[in-house]
Amino acid sequence: MVSRNLNTFYDGVEIVHSLEDAFSISSNDEEVFIIGGSNIYEQSLSLVEYLYITEIAKAFEGDAFFPEIDKSLWTESSRETHVSSDGLKFSFVSLQKNTN
Repeated sequence: MVSRNLNTFYDGVEIVHSLEDAFSISSNDEEVFIIGGSNIYEQSLSLVEYLYITEIAKAFEGDAFFPEIDKSLWTESSRETHVSSDGLKFSFVSLQKNTN
């Protein structure tokens, strides 16, 4: 877990204070997932090969957002569209970074 708070502690969780340290301690892992917040997304977007995004077909109020994705750098590799029990449409979208 990356935290700016030097006093953050959770049993069974390794805490680091930079994205670089997080990548360093996970260098032997097959896959690493970044789950936010918005500042971490912004810092890591250029470093990742895949994006797994949930698109929700509704506007929400908020003050933190995922950064804008430059579609010319990514190719959509899959999309699953669903509708929740209360009628909300959402899609699970996988993007892979272009290698050209």
